[in-house]
Amino acid sequence: MRVRDPAAVNLQGVFDPIALPGTDAERLLIITFSPGCPICAANQPFLAALARDLKNGRGYRVLWLSRDSIKVTRQHCERNNIPMEDVMAEAPIRTYRQLGLDAVPQMFVVKSGGIIDRAWNGRLNAEKLAEISGYFHTNLGARTFSSGNGRRYAQF
Repeated sequence: MRVRDPAAVNLQGVFDPIALPGTDAERLLIITFSPGCPICAANQPFLAALARDLKNGRGYRVLWLSRDSIKVTRQHCERNNIPMEDVMAEAPIRTYRQLGLDAVPQMFVVKSGGIIDRAWNGRLNAEKLAEISGYFHTNLGARTFSSGNGRRYAQF
């Protein structure tokens, strides 16, 4: 799958194209979310830690893409210490459809040419956390807990 000409509005209210990686050494991690989504909220501590780790000289740029309005997204980011410069919202329908923003949360690793190298969606359970940590060669110290229904989820 390939992303073509994605765009959205930055939190200053300016419509911008989303810059795709230009070389094979660069990667873009797109994290889609909605401020009112409980699964997004449960995933956020891990994703925020992952974003900080990947931006730290690892060749990744991180973009948090909200499906909500600028106002709602800005308030959410302020409350949750998500760097405003890494966030966009109000994607046009073409980007919305390409990234499937009707279903959040999702993560996409985009390579040069807009090629989606890897994607994950939904709640980050123990298996997904292990897969993601292996993909990015990182260990962010996640523990797991039982939800009482036999499932195990990440806890930070």
